[in-house]
Amino acid sequence: MNISDTAIKWLNSLFDAEAEPALWAELSGQEQDLLQSVKQQCTQWQKRFAEQNEALQYYKSAFNALPIPMVIKDKDAKFLYINKEYDAVINTAKVDVIGTDVTELPFFTEQEKEIIQKENLYAIKNKTTVQKDFCFSKDERKRNYVYWLGGFETENKKAGVLCLYYDITMFQKMLYQLSQKVEGLELQNQDMIKQSSLDPLTGAYNRSVMDVFLDKAFSEAKKNGHGFSLLMLDIDHFKQVNDTYGHLIGDQVLQVFVMLLQKTLRGRDVIIRYGGEEFLIILNDAKDEYVYKIAERIRMLVEKNLFAPDHKPITVSIGIGMYQNEETVADLLQKADDNLYKAKSRGRNIVYPEV
Repeated sequence: MNISDTAIKWLNSLFDAEAEPALWAELSGQEQDLLQSVKQQCTQWQKRFAEQNEALQYYKSAFNALPIPMVIKDKDAKFLYINKEYDAVINTAKVDVIGTDVTELPFFTEQEKEIIQKENLYAIKNKTTVQKDFCFSKDERKRNYVYWLGGFETENKKAGVLCLYYDITMFQKMLYQLSQKVEGLELQNQDMIKQSSLDPLTGAYNRSVMDVFLDKAFSEAKKNGHGFSLLMLDIDHFKQVNDTYGHLIGDQVLQVFVMLLQKTLRGRDVIIRYGGEEFLIILNDAKDEYVYKIAERIRMLVEKNLFAPDHKPITVSIGIGMYQNEETVADLLQKADDNLYKAKSRGRNIVYPEV
Protein backbone atom coordinates (compact mmCIF):
# COMPACT_ATOMS: atom_id res chain seq x y z
CA MET A 1 0.00 0.00 0.00
CA ASN A 2 1.29 3.42 -0.96
CA ILE A 3 1.17 6.07 1.76
CA SER A 4 -0.70 9.17 0.67
CA ASP A 5 0.52 12.71 1.09
CA THR A 6 -2.19 13.20 3.74
CA ALA A 7 -0.83 10.26 5.73
CA ILE A 8 2.66 11.74 5.57
CA LYS A 9 1.28 15.09 6.76
CA TRP A 10 -0.51 13.30 9.61
CA LEU A 11 2.73 11.56 10.66
CA ASN A 12 4.47 14.93 10.73
CA SER A 13 1.70 16.38 12.91
CA LEU A 14 1.77 13.70 15.63
CA PHE A 15 2.95 16.18 18.28
CA ASP A 16 0.72 19.01 17.08
CA ALA A 17 -2.39 18.77 19.27
CA GLU A 18 -4.42 21.09 17.00
CA ALA A 19 -3.54 19.81 13.52
CA GLU A 20 -3.36 16.07 14.19
CA PRO A 21 -7.11 15.33 14.77
CA ALA A 22 -8.16 17.13 11.58
CA LEU A 23 -5.59 15.35 9.41
CA TRP A 24 -6.57 12.00 10.95
CA ALA A 25 -10.15 12.55 9.83
CA GLU A 26 -8.94 13.02 6.23
CA LEU A 27 -7.27 9.61 6.11
CA SER A 28 -8.97 6.69 4.36
CA GLY A 29 -10.36 3.86 6.44
CA GLN A 30 -7.57 1.57 5.26
CA GLU A 31 -4.92 4.12 6.27
CA GLN A 32 -6.54 4.61 9.68
CA ASP A 33 -6.53 0.85 10.29
CA LEU A 34 -2.86 0.67 9.30
CA LEU A 35 -1.80 3.64 11.44
CA GLN A 36 -4.06 3.02 14.44
CA SER A 37 -1.26 1.48 16.55
CA VAL A 38 0.98 4.45 15.75
CA LYS A 39 -1.76 6.83 16.85
CA GLN A 40 -2.26 4.94 20.13
CA GLN A 41 1.46 4.92 20.87
CA CYS A 42 1.70 8.62 20.02
CA THR A 43 -1.19 9.38 22.39
CA GLN A 44 0.69 7.61 25.18
CA TRP A 45 3.83 9.57 24.36
CA GLN A 46 1.91 12.85 24.41
CA LYS A 47 0.36 11.98 27.78
CA ARG A 48 3.73 11.00 29.24
CA PHE A 49 5.35 14.16 27.88
CA ALA A 50 2.58 16.33 29.39
CA GLU A 51 3.02 14.64 32.78
CA GLN A 52 6.78 15.12 32.69
CA ASN A 53 6.39 18.75 31.69
CA GLU A 54 3.91 19.32 34.54
CA ALA A 55 6.34 17.75 37.02
CA LEU A 56 9.17 19.90 35.68
CA GLN A 57 7.11 23.08 36.11
CA TYR A 58 6.22 21.99 39.65
CA TYR A 59 9.86 21.62 40.67
CA LYS A 60 10.83 24.88 38.97
CA SER A 61 8.11 26.71 40.92
CA ALA A 62 9.40 25.18 44.16
CA PHE A 63 12.99 26.22 43.40
CA ASN A 64 11.86 29.74 42.48
CA ALA A 65 10.04 30.01 45.81
CA LEU A 66 13.36 29.65 47.67
CA PRO A 67 14.43 33.00 49.22
CA ILE A 68 18.11 32.21 48.51
CA PRO A 69 20.06 31.87 45.23
CA MET A 70 20.14 28.28 43.96
CA VAL A 71 21.82 26.61 40.98
CA ILE A 72 21.82 23.08 39.52
CA LYS A 73 24.83 22.07 37.40
CA ASP A 74 25.68 18.98 35.34
CA LYS A 75 28.64 16.58 35.64
CA ASP A 76 30.96 19.16 34.03
CA ALA A 77 29.75 21.92 36.40
CA LYS A 78 27.83 23.64 33.60
CA PHE A 79 24.64 25.50 34.48
CA LEU A 80 21.44 23.51 33.95
CA TYR A 81 19.06 25.65 35.98
CA ILE A 82 19.09 28.84 38.08
CA ASN A 83 16.24 30.09 40.23
CA LYS A 84 14.87 33.64 40.22
CA GLU A 85 16.79 34.65 43.35
CA TYR A 86 20.12 33.69 41.75
CA ASP A 87 19.24 35.69 38.66
CA ALA A 88 18.29 38.70 40.80
CA VAL A 89 21.15 38.62 43.30
CA ILE A 90 24.18 36.99 41.66
CA ASN A 91 23.62 37.22 37.92
CA THR A 92 23.51 41.03 37.89
CA ALA A 93 24.82 41.21 34.32
CA LYS A 94 21.80 39.14 33.19
CA VAL A 95 24.06 36.81 31.22
CA ASP A 96 22.52 33.69 29.68
CA VAL A 97 24.44 31.27 31.88
CA ILE A 98 22.66 28.04 30.90
CA GLY A 99 25.15 25.68 29.25
CA THR A 100 28.18 27.63 30.48
CA ASP A 101 30.38 27.16 33.54
CA VAL A 102 31.68 29.69 36.05
CA THR A 103 34.88 30.31 34.06
CA GLU A 104 32.78 32.01 31.35
CA LEU A 105 31.01 34.43 33.71
CA PRO A 106 31.99 38.14 33.74
CA PHE A 107 31.28 38.89 37.39
CA PHE A 108 34.07 36.90 39.11
CA THR A 109 37.83 37.41 39.02
CA GLU A 110 39.95 34.85 37.20
CA GLN A 111 41.24 33.53 40.52
CA GLU A 112 37.70 33.20 41.91
CA LYS A 113 36.56 31.40 38.75
CA GLU A 114 39.37 28.87 39.01
CA ILE A 115 38.69 28.18 42.70
CA ILE A 116 34.89 27.91 42.35
CA GLN A 117 35.11 25.64 39.28
CA LYS A 118 37.64 23.39 41.03
CA GLU A 119 35.40 23.08 44.09
CA ASN A 120 32.34 22.34 41.92
CA LEU A 121 34.15 19.51 40.16
CA TYR A 122 35.48 18.18 43.46
CA ALA A 123 31.96 18.05 44.95
CA ILE A 124 30.65 16.28 41.83
CA LYS A 125 33.45 13.74 41.63
CA ASN A 126 33.31 12.83 45.32
CA LYS A 127 29.54 13.25 45.77
CA THR A 128 30.25 15.37 48.83
CA THR A 129 29.49 18.80 50.30
CA VAL A 130 31.84 21.78 50.03
CA GLN A 131 31.37 25.00 52.04
CA LYS A 132 33.13 28.24 51.15
CA ASP A 133 32.76 31.96 51.81
CA PHE A 134 33.37 34.65 49.20
CA CYS A 135 32.86 38.36 48.63
CA PHE A 136 30.60 39.57 45.82
CA SER A 137 30.14 43.17 44.68
CA LYS A 138 26.66 44.41 43.80
CA ASP A 139 25.66 48.03 43.12
CA GLU A 140 29.19 49.06 44.18
CA ARG A 141 28.57 47.43 47.57
CA LYS A 142 30.38 44.32 48.73
CA ARG A 143 28.28 41.44 50.01
CA ASN A 144 29.70 38.47 51.89
CA TYR A 145 28.31 35.04 51.07
CA VAL A 146 28.70 31.47 52.24
CA TYR A 147 27.91 28.88 49.59
CA TRP A 148 27.26 25.15 49.82
CA LEU A 149 27.99 22.76 46.97
CA GLY A 150 26.26 19.38 47.20
CA GLY A 151 27.54 16.80 44.71
CA PHE A 152 25.07 14.04 43.80
CA GLU A 153 24.47 11.11 41.45
CA THR A 154 21.11 9.74 40.29
CA GLU A 155 20.12 6.07 40.12
CA ASN A 156 21.05 6.21 36.42
CA LYS A 157 24.58 7.39 37.32
CA LYS A 158 23.92 10.93 36.15
CA ALA A 159 26.09 13.27 38.24
CA GLY A 160 25.66 16.92 39.12
CA VAL A 161 25.87 19.50 41.87
CA LEU A 162 23.35 21.65 43.78
CA CYS A 163 24.63 25.09 44.81
CA LEU A 164 23.08 27.27 47.55
CA TYR A 165 24.22 30.77 48.54
CA TYR A 166 23.64 32.54 51.90
CA ASP A 167 24.17 36.29 52.34
CA ILE A 168 25.88 36.78 55.72
CA THR A 169 26.52 40.55 55.31
CA MET A 170 23.60 41.47 57.58
CA PHE A 171 24.83 39.07 60.25
CA GLN A 172 28.32 40.58 60.11
CA LYS A 173 26.89 44.11 60.26
CA MET A 174 24.91 43.18 63.37
CA LEU A 175 28.06 41.74 64.92
CA TYR A 176 29.95 44.97 64.17
CA GLN A 177 27.22 47.19 65.62
CA LEU A 178 27.07 45.18 68.81
CA SER A 179 30.84 45.19 69.12
CA GLN A 180 30.77 48.99 68.93
CA LYS A 181 28.21 49.17 71.74
CA VAL A 182 30.31 47.07 74.11
CA GLU A 183 33.57 48.83 73.25
CA GLY A 184 33.28 51.04 76.32
CA LEU A 185 32.84 48.02 78.58
CA GLU A 186 35.83 46.31 77.01
CA LEU A 187 38.00 49.35 77.68
CA GLN A 188 36.95 49.44 81.34
CA ASN A 189 37.89 45.79 81.78
CA GLN A 190 41.10 45.93 79.77
CA ASP A 191 43.44 45.54 82.75
CA MET A 192 41.53 42.55 84.07
CA ILE A 193 41.34 40.95 80.59
CA LYS A 194 45.12 41.11 80.23
CA GLN A 195 45.53 39.08 83.40
CA SER A 196 42.75 36.58 82.68
CA SER A 197 42.32 33.58 80.45
CA LEU A 198 39.71 34.23 77.77
CA ASP A 199 37.89 32.01 75.33
CA PRO A 200 39.51 33.04 71.99
CA LEU A 201 36.24 32.77 70.04
CA THR A 202 33.76 34.64 72.23
CA GLY A 203 35.86 36.76 74.58
CA ALA A 204 34.15 35.20 77.62
CA TYR A 205 36.29 33.77 80.39
CA ASN A 206 37.18 30.13 79.85
CA ARG A 207 36.61 27.35 82.33
CA SER A 208 40.21 27.33 83.55
CA VAL A 209 39.61 30.49 85.62
CA MET A 210 36.08 29.58 86.76
CA ASP A 211 37.21 28.30 90.17
CA VAL A 212 39.05 31.56 90.87
CA PHE A 213 35.91 33.65 90.32
CA LEU A 214 33.66 31.20 92.20
CA ASP A 215 35.98 31.05 95.22
CA LYS A 216 36.11 34.85 95.31
CA ALA A 217 32.31 35.12 95.10
CA PHE A 218 31.83 32.52 97.85
CA SER A 219 34.38 34.21 100.08
CA GLU A 220 32.75 37.65 99.75
CA ALA A 221 29.26 36.22 100.23
CA LYS A 222 30.29 34.53 103.50
CA LYS A 223 32.30 37.51 104.73
CA ASN A 224 29.93 40.34 103.87
CA GLY A 225 26.59 38.52 103.59
CA HIS A 226 26.06 39.81 100.06
CA GLY A 227 23.62 38.10 97.69
CA PHE A 228 25.23 35.79 95.18
CA SER A 229 23.75 33.62 92.38
CA LEU A 230 24.68 31.58 89.34
CA LEU A 231 22.94 31.46 85.97
CA MET A 232 23.54 28.38 83.78
CA LEU A 233 22.66 29.13 80.12
CA ASP A 234 22.38 26.85 77.10
CA ILE A 235 21.64 28.05 73.54
CA ASP A 236 18.63 26.08 72.32
CA HIS A 237 19.08 23.73 69.33
CA PHE A 238 22.62 24.97 68.72
CA LYS A 239 23.67 21.69 67.09
CA GLN A 240 20.91 22.24 64.52
CA VAL A 241 22.35 25.71 63.76
CA ASN A 242 25.78 24.16 63.11
CA ASP A 243 24.35 21.31 61.03
CA THR A 244 22.14 23.62 58.93
CA TYR A 245 24.32 26.68 58.36
CA GLY A 246 27.85 25.46 59.10
CA HIS A 247 30.35 26.13 61.88
CA LEU A 248 31.19 29.61 60.56
CA ILE A 249 27.64 30.76 61.32
CA GLY A 250 27.66 28.77 64.57
CA ASP A 251 30.78 30.62 65.71
CA GLN A 252 29.19 33.97 64.88
CA VAL A 253 26.08 33.01 66.88
CA LEU A 254 28.28 32.34 69.92
CA GLN A 255 30.09 35.65 69.47
CA VAL A 256 26.87 37.68 69.19
CA PHE A 257 25.37 35.77 72.12
CA VAL A 258 28.24 36.77 74.43
CA MET A 259 28.05 40.37 73.23
CA LEU A 260 24.36 40.45 74.17
CA LEU A 261 25.24 39.13 77.63
CA GLN A 262 27.93 41.77 78.04
CA LYS A 263 25.45 44.43 76.98
CA THR A 264 22.85 43.56 79.64
CA LEU A 265 25.09 42.58 82.60
CA ARG A 266 26.93 44.77 85.08
CA GLY A 267 30.68 45.21 85.09
CA ARG A 268 31.08 43.12 88.25
CA ASP A 269 29.23 40.12 86.80
CA VAL A 270 31.32 37.36 85.22
CA ILE A 271 30.59 35.42 82.00
CA ILE A 272 32.29 32.02 81.60
CA ARG A 273 32.11 29.68 78.63
CA TYR A 274 31.29 26.48 80.49
CA GLY A 275 31.53 24.25 77.42
CA GLY A 276 30.31 24.30 73.80
CA GLU A 277 27.12 26.39 73.72
CA GLU A 278 26.75 26.38 77.53
CA PHE A 279 27.68 29.44 79.61
CA LEU A 280 27.86 30.27 83.32
CA ILE A 281 27.17 33.75 84.73
CA ILE A 282 28.24 34.73 88.24
CA LEU A 283 25.97 37.48 89.59
CA ASN A 284 28.03 39.09 92.33
CA ASP A 285 26.24 41.08 95.03
CA ALA A 286 22.81 40.45 93.47
CA LYS A 287 19.72 40.41 95.69
CA ASP A 288 17.58 37.30 95.35
CA GLU A 289 14.50 39.25 94.24
CA TYR A 290 16.40 40.64 91.22
CA VAL A 291 18.04 37.43 89.99
CA TYR A 292 15.01 36.12 88.07
CA LYS A 293 14.45 39.56 86.51
CA ILE A 294 18.06 39.63 85.29
CA ALA A 295 17.76 36.12 83.82
CA GLU A 296 14.44 36.93 82.14
CA ARG A 297 15.91 40.14 80.69
CA ILE A 298 18.72 38.07 79.17
CA ARG A 299 16.27 35.53 77.73
CA MET A 300 14.13 38.23 76.11
CA LEU A 301 17.17 40.14 74.76
CA VAL A 302 18.50 36.99 73.07
CA GLU A 303 15.11 36.06 71.61
CA LYS A 304 14.65 39.55 70.10
CA ASN A 305 18.20 40.10 68.81
CA LEU A 306 19.77 36.76 67.87
CA PHE A 307 18.75 35.25 64.52
CA ALA A 308 19.81 32.53 62.09
CA PRO A 309 20.54 33.53 58.46
CA ASP A 310 16.93 32.61 57.55
CA HIS A 311 15.76 35.16 60.20
CA LYS A 312 14.43 32.50 62.61
CA PRO A 313 15.03 33.55 66.25
CA ILE A 314 17.64 31.73 68.31
CA THR A 315 16.69 31.32 71.98
CA VAL A 316 18.31 30.38 75.29
CA SER A 317 17.28 28.31 78.32
CA ILE A 318 18.45 29.44 81.79
CA GLY A 319 18.73 27.67 85.13
CA ILE A 320 19.11 29.69 88.35
CA GLY A 321 21.18 28.70 91.40
CA MET A 322 20.91 31.04 94.41
CA TYR A 323 23.52 30.68 97.13
CA GLN A 324 22.27 29.45 100.50
CA ASN A 325 24.32 29.27 103.68
CA GLU A 326 26.51 26.18 104.05
CA GLU A 327 26.34 25.32 100.34
CA THR A 328 29.54 24.37 98.55
CA VAL A 329 30.64 25.43 95.07
CA ALA A 330 29.74 21.97 93.77
CA ASP A 331 26.26 22.18 95.38
CA LEU A 332 25.50 25.51 93.76
CA LEU A 333 26.77 24.46 90.33
CA GLN A 334 24.68 21.28 90.53
CA LYS A 335 21.61 23.28 91.50
CA ALA A 336 22.00 25.66 88.55
CA ASP A 337 22.64 22.76 86.18
CA ASP A 338 19.59 20.82 87.43
CA ASN A 339 17.40 23.90 86.94
CA LEU A 340 18.78 24.37 83.41
CA TYR A 341 17.76 20.78 82.65
CA LYS A 342 14.25 21.52 83.96
CA ALA A 343 14.04 24.68 81.82
CA LYS A 344 14.93 22.70 78.69
CA SER A 345 12.60 19.82 79.58
CA ARG A 346 9.71 22.31 79.91
CA GLY A 347 10.03 23.40 76.30
CA ARG A 348 13.20 25.59 76.17
CA ASN A 349 13.38 29.40 75.96
CA ILE A 350 12.52 29.39 79.68
CA VAL A 351 14.05 30.66 82.95
CA TYR A 352 13.71 28.16 85.82
CA PRO A 353 12.73 28.44 88.57
CA GLU A 354 10.42 31.45 88.45
CA VAL A 355 11.20 33.21 91.69
